[in-house]
Amino acid sequence: MQLFEEIKKVTGRSFSPLVIYQAPTIASLAAFLEAPKTPAFPKCVLLKPGNTEPPVFLMHGLGGNIMEFFKMVKHLQSSRAAYGLQARGSDGLEEPFSSIEEMAQFHVDAIKELQPHGPYLLVGYSLGGLVAIEMARHLIGSGEEVALLVMIDSYPPIRYAPPAQRLRVYARKAINRARRIIRSESTEQSDNNLGRVFTPSMLKVQEAARKALADYQPRPYPGKIRFVRAGDPLHFPDDPARVWTNFVEQMETQTVPGDHQELLTTCYEPLAAVISRYLAETPGKEQTGSSH
Repeated sequence: MQLFEEIKKVTGRSFSPLVIYQAPTIASLAAFLEAPKTPAFPKCVLLKPGNTEPPVFLMHGLGGNIMEFFKMVKHLQSSRAAYGLQARGSDGLEEPFSSIEEMAQFHVDAIKELQPHGPYLLVGYSLGGLVAIEMARHLIGSGEEVALLVMIDSYPPIRYAPPAQRLRVYARKAINRARRIIRSESTEQSDNNLGRVFTPSMLKVQEAARKALADYQPRPYPGKIRFVRAGDPLHFPDDPARVWTNFVEQMETQTVPGDHQELLTTCYEPLAAVISRYLAETPGKEQTGSSH
């Protein structure tokens, strides 16, 4: 991200840091920057190669950025290929979607270009879990099989949580606000200086995603969900089963250390171990021809 901020200063052109997946070497990046027009970002980005079918598809969180999966994917113990599904509009060439259902349809169309038929393996983090369950509903409705649906610390708007769950969330938010107020200035500066760079297009995607989350209305899902929750719930419900009980027929819950953000930033190894186990439990077939 710092690299692309420097590129912006030197060239005056703003590129998403996700370009690094398209141009991972100095030579390819130079060619990319010399192109008269910015190429459209691919809908599916190969994050990890593999030789076992079917591949696994990872849905981005609220920020729309598949780079957040980078550390977790490196620790996946699986022979399956892993693809990240990038939010439309991240490259600044198209308008982002402002509803979960639109995002789901966009991603279903994208994965069908790579894998026309099931079984499908879907993993979604945070907002991406809501997108994943809508994708799964769409696929099942069209006669396809969803062999694995994993939601990582993913919740509908807080209004859908039972009253007791909502009260606990409100209490934790109040305590967290109080702690922030009494922090020293140096600590606040340290927390804010995370080296994160957001392009205008990335901020636009985030704004659209917040609207999509606020408007989202969950519907019953006829299949099984494997839910991975953060051990430290912070601003989220501490009992996902109570939240999803009215919408999901079967639900298996696994707890991973850390809070919502730390699942991918510092606790990615235990998270990857859980996802790897789910993938190992899902039947697969080694490729005999071309690979993903």
